[in-house]
Amino acid sequence: MNDTDLRLFEEARPRLFGLAYRILGCRAHAEDAVQDCFLKWRDADRSQVRTPAAWLSSVCTRRCPDLPRAAYHLHEIFDQSYAEIAVILEMDEAACRKLVSRARQNIDRDKVRHITPRETQDSMLRAFQAAVMSGSTTQLSALLSTDIRLTTDSAARLSPPLGFLKARTC
Repeated sequence: MNDTDLRLFEEARPRLFGLAYRILGCRAHAEDAVQDCFLKWRDADRSQVRTPAAWLSSVCTRRCPDLPRAAYHLHEIFDQSYAEIAVILEMDEAACRKLVSRARQNIDRDKVRHITPRETQDSMLRAFQAAVMSGSTTQLSALLSTDIRLTTDSAARLSPPLGFLKARTC
């Protein structure tokens, strides 16, 4: 790959990342998609590419929607090896491993980690109803925890949070 081709890709990288992030909703998956796009660009016959920006966008959008799901299903359901998945998805074996790992984490994230006891739910409901009726949140606030911290993925187009949002919850 020559310097001009590398420069063309690097100029397109932020746009490709933004596109991939909007499709996938995950910074790590978007980075994987852009990396895969780079590998395709590196291996392509670029003399046949008339409009590099359009070609790169096309490759990126075709690769995005189902990569994590496809890799996960091929490995976990169809018992394909990572090497076989790499050939099928036309990507690096290490990237396939990472896709499966991330897909597995997303699936595990959907599992219930905590069930609030019925008594606590009832207390919260009564306190919420009282807050709505009276306009006072004192009773409700007394039931909330002080150890909650929210960390967000700010996306490529936004600046990162300046700190952490601390909140109270049950």
